[in-house]
Amino acid sequence: MNRKLVSILMLTGLAACTTRSVLPSREKIAAQFITIDTRRDTTLKMKDGLEIIIPANALAAPGNSARLEVREALDISTMIKGGLVTKSDGKLLSSGGMFKIAPASDTKVSINKPITVRVPAKKISAGMQLYDGVERDGVVNWENPRPLNDSAGEPNKLGEELYNTYCKDCHVPQNTDGTYPPMTSVGLALVDNDQKYRAKPLYGVIADWRYDTAAIFEFVRCKDRYLASGKMHLGCRYLSPHDVSICMGMSNGDLTAIFDFIESDGRKKHPIPEPATPCDSCEYYQYHLNNLKRLDTSDIAQEDFVTRTDTRTADTIPGDYKVTEAGTQNGKQAKASYYTVKIDNFGWKNVDEETRNMAMAAPSKLSVQVNGPSLPSMHIYLVIPQDKILSPGGLLSDGVSYGFYGTDSTVYLPQRAPAYIFAIAEDPDKKEFYFGHTSFVTDYTNNLSLQLQLSSPENFEKFIQQAGGATGLSAKVGTVSSSSPAGSNTNRLVRYYEEMVAKHCR
Repeated sequence: MNRKLVSILMLTGLAACTTRSVLPSREKIAAQFITIDTRRDTTLKMKDGLEIIIPANALAAPGNSARLEVREALDISTMIKGGLVTKSDGKLLSSGGMFKIAPASDTKVSINKPITVRVPAKKISAGMQLYDGVERDGVVNWENPRPLNDSAGEPNKLGEELYNTYCKDCHVPQNTDGTYPPMTSVGLALVDNDQKYRAKPLYGVIADWRYDTAAIFEFVRCKDRYLASGKMHLGCRYLSPHDVSICMGMSNGDLTAIFDFIESDGRKKHPIPEPATPCDSCEYYQYHLNNLKRLDTSDIAQEDFVTRTDTRTADTIPGDYKVTEAGTQNGKQAKASYYTVKIDNFGWKNVDEETRNMAMAAPSKLSVQVNGPSLPSMHIYLVIPQDKILSPGGLLSDGVSYGFYGTDSTVYLPQRAPAYIFAIAEDPDKKEFYFGHTSFVTDYTNNLSLQLQLSSPENFEKFIQQAGGATGLSAKVGTVSSSSPAGSNTNRLVRYYEEMVAKHCR
């Protein structure tokens, strides 16, 4: 039985067979109808926060009275309900918000000059573009990407300023040919241009640290405190250049701006770096052993060495946490509130960016096996609420598992993001509804399975609400502890590092 997907949650030939419609549809997104006088300047403030600014005579309508239909899809729950996926000709997108502005069905309205739409946003991403929604076989495909009309496309001034002030002198970036420019004065007692003291370029650090920005921020704020805590992370890669103990009181916003600038600037010159493997070095293990032996307390050690954030909170760099202004007078990050776009035609619009361009995204493997009844009406989807990603899946080349880009399992995913796979289907003969989902946190390799089983529309609706909630569904990340010593006290850590010193210091 062919289970290959056509494309989206609702197919035009599929009718709901339960007592009420279950499958998502754009008609499930509430329509708001407004009548305006086209001769007057008008600002519309819609239910979910969309603002529409219509200059006088921008619209033409019989009798100077224009009746408009507006629909908002500004959160992942509404996108799921409406079956609005975030793909453009197969490319995965991260949405900043979708909306539809069109004449009401019983009226004729045309646009004489552009109208302005402000899309509410908690944080701004400089990579966003405006897409038009084009319907194909009942599915909205996002086409014709173009820059926004506001400051969202401006460079990360705050990040560049902070990088140049605090990082650039030591962490000299590579030239495009792989060489280094001469070192400048770094404020330390170093020999000029001495390669021994040149710090590692910071582009690729996020990948090195497996996108655990909570750990990166802790290390940057105070390297000695981080390393002395005995955490088994990639701090070993940064020991030599940081012989001087520097503890910096930077905010999450400042650090986010710095690393976002580093990533966006680096990707203009170099390919996305491969993640580095943890270090095994005599210097690293000896450093930790000496620090631990100086400790008088036995409760500072972590039970697991590698800590991973299980949600992308303020301690993690979200894909849409990019700074576009230099900040307020006190040097803090400027708060973003809207994407501002201009439109000159009606229909669905989407503020989006390709995931491959996001600072926190990396090429990843994602495959899902579905257990349960084989139903031709089954549809499977990837949901990443943090970045408003909703992507339909299709059979991979193995004919068994499902992926979300092409016919292999490779896809650009924001890293360390809570994510969900769900599948839905209807049995038209038995008038039954099937549903299943699984949660995970994105990583470089994601091999998943879910159980498709008899369910109810209420369970699916509950899932939609939870996926779009403030906390989301439960998605715990296990810690990487395959090489960790058992237990959590300092004595066991000391024994572990003694073993490592004996192994690596010969």
